[in-house]
Amino acid sequence: MMQKFSAGLFAAAAFVMLSGFHGHCGASTPEARAKQAARFAHSRADDFLDDVDASDEQRARVHQLTDRVIDQAMPLVPEHQLAKQELIAQWKSKNPDPVKVHSIIDERIDAVRKVIHSGADAVIELHNLLTPEQRKTIDEKLE
Repeated sequence: MMQKFSAGLFAAAAFVMLSGFHGHCGASTPEARAKQAARFAHSRADDFLDDVDASDEQRARVHQLTDRVIDQAMPLVPEHQLAKQELIAQWKSKNPDPVKVHSIIDERIDAVRKVIHSGADAVIELHNLLTPEQRKTIDEKLE
């Protein structure tokens, strides 16, 4: 179940960050895409919380953790689109600048790393939020 929560949280963040998610499901604005990503992440988190019979307080805290990661991931979408355009421009140039290309890639890696670390911190906070019995339930599912 921890795996399910972690996978859901990371899947939502990765999907938003790496795909340049445009929605195409009625989510045509950045705000609508953010809400759609948050709904997906919260749905996954709720499934996990149901599995461990989480308290209302735990549910509220997990939703805060989820929101924190989503809020950090959403700005990456337009940043990735800009980086993509810069890389395309380098490709189309007569003499692509290797330093510029590597710089663009390094900036994206650093930005994604920051969000992934935030997700890992959220999972660690989740671990500390759960009771030993709830963690035992998760442990059994992980084996």
